[in-house]
Amino acid sequence: MSGCHRTLCHVPFRGIFSLENIVPFRGLVRVASCPRRWGVGRFLLAELEIMTLNLSQIKYKVNKLAKIIGAPKVTLPTFGHSEQSGRPHIEVDSRGYHYVTAERGHEFERHTTMDSDELLYMIFADVTFSLSVQYELAHRVEKQDGRRIMFQHQVALLSLLSTKWAERESLEHERILTQHPFDDLVV
Repeated sequence: MSGCHRTLCHVPFRGIFSLENIVPFRGLVRVASCPRRWGVGRFLLAELEIMTLNLSQIKYKVNKLAKIIGAPKVTLPTFGHSEQSGRPHIEVDSRGYHYVTAERGHEFERHTTMDSDELLYMIFADVTFSLSVQYELAHRVEKQDGRRIMFQHQVALLSLLSTKWAERESLEHERILTQHPFDDLVV
């Protein structure tokens, strides 16, 4: 069930470019690094790996990862449609993968990416946060900032899915704590 396609083509050395003339690709691709490259004038002959997962493939991956951490379906986004309840949903189109939060006809957030791993990170950063809030409530320690338990549990859950995601979330927690340190004196 791989949504990965490889192609060999001439591309600019850097930046983002369109693959309009290469069937079946119609999206934008960023050239970062590739396994093989040969210089040809101002262009690079590159073997590109382009991720093109459809909605059902994304849903399959999300459900598979959710099972690993025991995430109930209610914590997961919907796919292709919004419940208009504030629960995130996933859309896929030629511009990329969209992680959208909408409620009562108003769209609150829309994050768009061409990278399926980035989409999965966004989804599971939210899912694991939700699970960590529930965990902290069940394991609350009096006179201790609840984020101590929440942040530790969230990173532990993410590490079961991806060490890269866990490291990224840990850095985000450090950023938050720099601006808003733990306060164990709050009663």
